[in-house]
Amino acid sequence: MIYCEIVNILLGRFPHYLASSEIEHCDFDLPHVVYANFGRYFNRIVSEANNPISNPEIVEICKFLDEMAVSEDKNVVDLLGAGFFEAVISDKKPTVEKSLKTLNALLHEDAKRVLKQVAE
Repeated sequence: MIYCEIVNILLGRFPHYLASSEIEHCDFDLPHVVYANFGRYFNRIVSEANNPISNPEIVEICKFLDEMAVSEDKNVVDLLGAGFFEAVISDKKPTVEKSLKTLNALLHEDAKRVLKQVAE
């Protein structure tokens, strides 16, 4: 899977992200930036949710992250780690804690492994 396909899948599955402020200044030629901004978007919606574990969009995002984590394409897994998870972890502390709790509750083992590698 090439980078533009990965970005197109992301944007097609998550129209709220496409309409969000996190995407306004995004360079679509740099997939890691698109995924980093997606990580920031995730942090924002988790921080705004009363119960993020039952939020349908958050659950769908975690399913998508699980799919990425089992990809045989190293570029896909790199986007997950160096793009999405890196942005999640580098945000403000209270936001990160809530996001990490949500991710740990919803992700399967492969995605958790990628998250753990990034966190170390």
